Amino acid sequence: MQVRILKWNELSEAVKSRLLSRAEAEIADALESVKPILQDVRERGDATLREYTLKFDGVDLGKLPLRVQGEEYAHARSVLPHEVKEALDLVIENVTTFHRKQIPPELSFTEVRPGVYAGERASPIPSVGLYVPKGKGSFPSMLYMLSVPAMLAGVPAIRIVTPPNPDGSVDPACLYSAERIGVREVYRIGGAQGIAALAFGTESIPPVSKILGPGSRYVAAAKRLVSSLVDIGMPAGPSEAMILADRTADPRLLALDLLIEAEHGSDSAAFLVTPDPSLAERVAGLLTQRVAPTPEPRRTYINDVF
Repeated sequence: MQVRILKWNELSEAVKSRLLSRAEAEIADALESVKPILQDVRERGDATLREYTLKFDGVDLGKLPLRVQGEEYAHARSVLPHEVKEALDLVIENVTTFHRKQIPPELSFTEVRPGVYAGERASPIPSVGLYVPKGKGSFPSMLYMLSVPAMLAGVPAIRIVTPPNPDGSVDPACLYSAERIGVREVYRIGGAQGIAALAFGTESIPPVSKILGPGSRYVAAAKRLVSSLVDIGMPAGPSEAMILADRTADPRLLALDLLIEAEHGSDSAAFLVTPDPSLAERVAGLLTQRVAPTPEPRRTYINDVF
């Protein structure tokens, strides 16, 4: 793998624009292809979800219910290695500890003038839909980072959609995390069709007030298209990172930070911006060294990004 080193003042305006608008351009390109998917789900509900799961994910859900059943959580507990469960327990506890400190008082007042008070009430939204990606790996981290704050905030209905495995099951680490947190609404649906189900509702999946979570450019495009109907929070599309560093930075740490971002997928973007040519060369060399032992499909993703 040859890592490109570009000199900003030697680049054309067209190249600069392309580098800085990469993910945005890909999302814009996906909008037209996503529109009919959203309309289909809105009009035909569950049947459309099953059809698109077969078309895009290659998974025939057959007679499986869209909602994950109780015995599937028990199966996830039984097949997940003990050390993985211990690790998930630890990180869920850490995330819970962090976010618990952010819970605001239910009602607070400030005396702005003698006898005059202004206050605010913090109350949970009625429902939230969380998108947990699956196509490029297992992401229980995304599930607990989204679910824990919602649970602590007291959101009554937390609904998770995530693409299924080839046999129609859901990633055991995600199911274990969901059960551990207390979320019992998990649906084996992903992609733009999953976002449509959360926004419009279907026979099996009630609509929600807010949708959060990252995904492919098609997921990001779907969220953008339903944003007039439901709150989509911060846009979260293909993974992007830009690191600013000078000659005092550790090249090894910079290389690792770039790799962590690039391994998310071929549509990711990872940039190092530095005034030090020597640092750029050293980081590029470390990236090249680190790619070879990286297992597939991550190695291909990294090659595509750099």
